[in-house]
Amino acid sequence: MADPPRTSETDPIEVAWLPPALPGRIGLTLAPGKRATSALSPRPWRRDLGADLDRLAEVHGVTTLVCLMEDHELAACAIERLPEAARERGIDLLRLPIPDGGVPEDPEATRALVAEIVRRARAGGRVVIHCRGGLGRSGTIAGAVLRSLGWGAEETLAALRAARGPSCPETAGQRSYVAAYRPDGAEGAGG
Repeated sequence: MADPPRTSETDPIEVAWLPPALPGRIGLTLAPGKRATSALSPRPWRRDLGADLDRLAEVHGVTTLVCLMEDHELAACAIERLPEAARERGIDLLRLPIPDGGVPEDPEATRALVAEIVRRARAGGRVVIHCRGGLGRSGTIAGAVLRSLGWGAEETLAALRAARGPSCPETAGQRSYVAAYRPDGAEGAGG
């Protein structure tokens, strides 16, 4: 017998909020509405995009969603309508597609996104960053946000692990990116 799927009802979408003391909040989550198999569990995801976005807006008060998935991943997870569905619920959507397991490839776009996340949180917004699983790319960008707020590398990585578990960020390259990140771009050509 196949393992039962994980749905928006059996596993309501949650947000792992980060600790910075800002008027708003910054958090991480998995892809809302994700419909896919999982490398980490025998139970497939069969989430509902509308239900997940409703919960993010109504329960968690999310005002901005930051999507780090590439277009082909949105299609593979059956959430191509994410931009429209978010807008219908009054959630702003920001995007910076990053390859799965990778780090941002455009330093200027990354710094602009990080600055916008901070600006929105300082203005009282609730900004949630997501990728497919809410660990690797989400942890990388969330780490860049904390670093831009003046947090040290080890303090940042510890906060990410406390929020999302030991696999946040997932890869050594992502953890190195967070450790080296500086909002002024002085970390070098790698971003």
